[in-house]
Amino acid sequence: MRIGCLIGCADIVSRNGSSFEAVVRKAGLSPESLSTPDRMIPLSLYTRVLDVAAAECPTGNFGICFGDVFDIRNLGAIGYQMLHAGSWGEALETFCSNFSVVQDHSHMQLKRSGGLACLSYELSALHSDLRAQDAEFSIALLCRALTRLSPAFVPSRIDFQHVFRASARGTCLEEVEIRSRQPMTALYFDAAWLERPAPQADRYMHRLILEDLERELLTRSNRTGLIGALHDAMQSRSDGRGLATCSAGEIAAELGLSERTMHRRLEAYDTSFRDLRAAVCMEIACEYLLGSSMSVSQIGYRLGYSESSAFSRAFKAETGLSPSNFRLRGRLIS
Repeated sequence: MRIGCLIGCADIVSRNGSSFEAVVRKAGLSPESLSTPDRMIPLSLYTRVLDVAAAECPTGNFGICFGDVFDIRNLGAIGYQMLHAGSWGEALETFCSNFSVVQDHSHMQLKRSGGLACLSYELSALHSDLRAQDAEFSIALLCRALTRLSPAFVPSRIDFQHVFRASARGTCLEEVEIRSRQPMTALYFDAAWLERPAPQADRYMHRLILEDLERELLTRSNRTGLIGALHDAMQSRSDGRGLATCSAGEIAAELGLSERTMHRRLEAYDTSFRDLRAAVCMEIACEYLLGSSMSVSQIGYRLGYSESSAFSRAFKAETGLSPSNFRLRGRLIS
């Protein structure tokens, strides 16, 4: 996930009387790591920041409020091209087809059915209870981006897979029908909007931005290949084969790399073996806690912790909650 996706988050948190630095630290990140918008962080860390921030928001609508003020240009070339494409349809199709430059394990698709356009969003890597803030932020972000293209834009309706309990009052979603527990998270609107030109339509500028986007995708593809291979190699150890304690040398050997080469390549992508291992551990732990009946001790064992207390300490250090409290919170949400 691109760090730029968190630009503006601090303003929403401080507006609610909380410290963004405290939120970031509680989510397992250092505030200094947010200084580079193009830097990538694990998707699980990003969603934890949203989740911790939402817990500090008394109105319960953090995701909606954050998306409502987010400037899509903070996403880089993929956001800037929205302003200069020949039409809304071209802008959205380019956005969907290149969305992997923003984050992993996600899918965005634009479909037309009769007179209705459907812009759907799916986050596949996490348990559904951990996707709520991200889904609300993403849909509000898209809606706000389209209202900036034309203030007259109003969606037909919005569907969420999770139970939507927040308030959309005072945001771009205020007048929109919102439905919960739907098959997919999606923004629906009149398909005629797709034929409208972008407000700053400029073919030359758009082509230059697309060339920049292609370079981003190439770099992202190289990074994703390595990170994905490491993720899969680590994930295969979540069956009692010592994920939490596996060494960099062991994983590098599995991938046919020297340990030194692996560390150098990870450093070039602003991450480390330790950070990736911790992120994969927490991602799988969350899945087990919310999607299985295994005890905390059983989950800790499967992840490679020798004692339940060691797993509980590590989990609380990463999430700010004990495994039991995290599981209880998930059940209350669902």
